[in-house]
Amino acid sequence: MKNLLSVVLFIAFVYTLQAQDSTKVRLNFAKTYLELGSNIYPSFTGRIWNASDGSVDRTHPLSFSPNLNIGGIHFWGRGDFYISIPLASFSTSSSDQVKAELSESVVTGMRWMPWALKSEQLTPYLGAAWVVSNFRQKVDQADNPLFNKNDLRFDGGFLYGKQDWLFRLGINVYPKHQFDYPIDATHFQTIQTPALSANLGIIYSFETTGKGMNPAIANQLNAYAGFSKPDAAPSHRGDWFFGIGPSTSFVLEGSAYNQQNHAFVNQRSISKTYLDLSLGYHFNRARIATALAYRHIPFKEKGYGFTQNTIKNSLLFETYYYLLDYHGFTPYIGLNVGLDKIQVKENEALVAEKTQVSPGITFGWDILPGKTEQAFVLRTNLRWVPFQKIRINGEIHSMNQLEYNVIQAVWYPSRKKWYK
Repeated sequence: MKNLLSVVLFIAFVYTLQAQDSTKVRLNFAKTYLELGSNIYPSFTGRIWNASDGSVDRTHPLSFSPNLNIGGIHFWGRGDFYISIPLASFSTSSSDQVKAELSESVVTGMRWMPWALKSEQLTPYLGAAWVVSNFRQKVDQADNPLFNKNDLRFDGGFLYGKQDWLFRLGINVYPKHQFDYPIDATHFQTIQTPALSANLGIIYSFETTGKGMNPAIANQLNAYAGFSKPDAAPSHRGDWFFGIGPSTSFVLEGSAYNQQNHAFVNQRSISKTYLDLSLGYHFNRARIATALAYRHIPFKEKGYGFTQNTIKNSLLFETYYYLLDYHGFTPYIGLNVGLDKIQVKENEALVAEKTQVSPGITFGWDILPGKTEQAFVLRTNLRWVPFQKIRINGEIHSMNQLEYNVIQAVWYPSRKKWYK
């Protein structure tokens, strides 16, 4: 939660730096982009377990991890908000005996440009990101576990390009760059991974907001004040909506059961990516939304011949209140309660099962050019479920988790007539 708070405070800091002028209106507030990039990691020293010599050094060579970034340039060229999707991981090693895998999976970040981004102008930036780093060291054909952790990453660099095409050159900085890794089922070793990585990217940006829109509607949207209410005299009392988007869940508390019985797997699991499906009703004039959401959340830990699958099937009811609207950035906060069925299997055998009701907190934001007349909305959900747990052989296996619904596409069918 401390990392998430830091990210939120960084957003607030960026907001306070933006000046207003007559050219800065709602419909040119943000611009979408796609980026094909890669992180390049320098060589580093690992440790392996040798039955005759014990723990010995092993040098891992340079590696790189390509990724696809989806983001938006906000605040009229001053702020960059993005998510990063890993594509692969490659090493320059020619040895098949020992290989290291170093990559990032879930990355959500933001960058600030002190000078607004312009065509044919070299633009510096500084940024921070919430990142899940992955590390695995594989020796011969051993079933070594994939370890992961989430933390803050900082970066800086330069953007340069012409019109819609940009090139990025930057450096990533990792304040915490080590893994306590099990080099066999019983021996752990602290491995220092690189503190820096290079970041390269090619960006294509495009404008969708207001494109082809009736000029009278565009003028109406641009007439909204910078800070305004999220309702703005809606024509409907309320509207139904449907939503779908990719999510990841992060267990925030260590598993006492795994620590006692399977110390060589991650103690704070991170789920595989899953879909969040929602059906809800937006009370336009009350600035309140209610929704039912279904998620099938899979966690998997694996290593040294052992496999643990934890599956959570959840039907959740939530309600949240929209706080304000700043040029289409519309944050909200509320409460939720879920009916959850949790199963834990080890090597395909069921070891624990429980159905429970779990309360939690929902918060997030919408990105939208309109207000309650907007038919298509991009929404980000975060749900914290602090009290969930299940017992395995009398020991606690914590499910205190943060669900992160990265980008949810939300459709309001009854609002589509407004644009016509």
